[in-house]
Amino acid sequence: MYFDAAEVYVLPRTGGLGINEAMAHSLQIISGYADGSADDLVVDGENGYRLNEHTIAELQDRIQRILDNPAMAARMGEKSREWITGRFSFQRFLDCVEGRLVLQMGC
Repeated sequence: MYFDAAEVYVLPRTGGLGINEAMAHSLQIISGYADGSADDLVVDGENGYRLNEHTIAELQDRIQRILDNPAMAARMGEKSREWITGRFSFQRFLDCVEGRLVLQMGC
């Protein structure tokens, strides 16, 4: 219910599992280090922003960029959903573990 009501998902510090859920709800992601998962799941300018400086000014800037540009925000949200249901899906994980995609996709 909270993800459906959100305009953007912000995780400024540790955590990480919420990123997956937010992506499944087509949200843009603004993340600090999290638990390392943001390294794989969040690409600056693609489906959100990574926080590098960890300042209030940086956080405010990233949120404002998304809120001020609805078309860009929609594209980022679509990218999040596409990635979490595709290359980061549980089925793809299983395929990698079973060795089906190793040669094709570089799991």
